[in-house]
Amino acid sequence: MEHEAGKGSNEICSALANFLKRISRRVVKRGIKRLELFADSCSVQNKNLSMVTFLLTYINLKLNVFREITLTFPV
Repeated sequence: MEHEAGKGSNEICSALANFLKRISRRVVKRGIKRLELFADSCSVQNKNLSMVTFLLTYINLKLNVFREITLTFPV
């Protein structure tokens, strides 16, 4: 449940890293070149420096299979 465990930026970034690692083969196989992420207004989880730093680091890793990554904050 949402209230049972803390879900800070480290947990969210770890979950996203795990997800991206798990789908990388399918992404390459299907020829997907663009990743679009949408963040809600939760500053603790994903609207912070940790998420942006993670994405910048991910872009420079050999594991990265995307040419473009977009992070959108809806208004």
